[in-house]
Amino acid sequence: MRRLPTIRLLAAGLALLAALLATQPAIAATLVQLRGEIVVDGPEITLGDLFEGTGERAAAHVAAAPAPGRRSVFRAAAIAALARDNGLDWHRPRGKRTVAVRRASHVVARREILDQLTMALLERTDLADLEVEIADRNLAVHVATDQASTVAIEDLRFDPRRGRFSATLVTPADHPQATRMAVRGRVHEVISVPVLRRHAAVGQVIDAADLTSQRIRIARLGRNAIIDPADAVGKSARRPLRPGRALRAGDLRRPVAVAKGALVTMVYSADGLLLTASGRALEAGAKGDVIRVVNTHSHQTVEALVARAGEVIVRPKARVVSVRR
Repeated sequence: MRRLPTIRLLAAGLALLAALLATQPAIAATLVQLRGEIVVDGPEITLGDLFEGTGERAAAHVAAAPAPGRRSVFRAAAIAALARDNGLDWHRPRGKRTVAVRRASHVVARREILDQLTMALLERTDLADLEVEIADRNLAVHVATDQASTVAIEDLRFDPRRGRFSATLVTPADHPQATRMAVRGRVHEVISVPVLRRHAAVGQVIDAADLTSQRIRIARLGRNAIIDPADAVGKSARRPLRPGRALRAGDLRRPVAVAKGALVTMVYSADGLLLTASGRALEAGAKGDVIRVVNTHSHQTVEALVARAGEVIVRPKARVVSVRR
């Protein structure tokens, strides 16, 4: 019977303690704000990536980051629940249903991809030079910001009959976390040909300084294309010619030595006899061409060989074209 007061006292103390605890304020959650644009650099997403003001909780892991250059989309309700579980105070704004997270990256230069494919294909083919055309014109290969923009080629397959290839791009090359992407396209055999640096007018004589070289697909050259620059130097334009285009044999001719309508010296030589006369060219001609020339004195038209500028040779038994009385 003597223990009753003690039990009553303990009960009263617990009641008092409960009342005191009830009057203490609850530990407040940390107020945070969702970031406007969420971009991560590393392989994981943290609370600090999602929210501003997370303090010591910033490094807490949330999820794996997407691949470089890609996005991951989360439901906003799930993000709100995650915040509550970590003692953060964030309420999903009305109408906001998703939260997007993008992985930062840089894009491998398309030229680098083409160069690596070209080198790999040259090793696999007998072609002296080639041009690679990737089927996907919008191909973009992303790598993480802390990785090198290098490319390796694997599983290369080439069909010489159809001129098509397929391969796997590995980026970054020789990296343990490299990504692999399938690529396919066409292979075109190319050759370097002489092209004009600038426009050429009719009759303009082509000099070596007027030419440069350009790689052109053989399938686009057509017939009579000039391959050797020596076949163009010293010749004149038969028609107006544009720069950067493959030259054809029909575009050029030997330089005109005698213009149509020009006065020329007609030279006749036979049996030690050398005669000269004045004539007028009825058509233009280069050195070595046979043109029609009218003798200005006899008005006889003959065929003559252009010897040099302003001079033609009338051969013995030259064909008389006409005689004007």
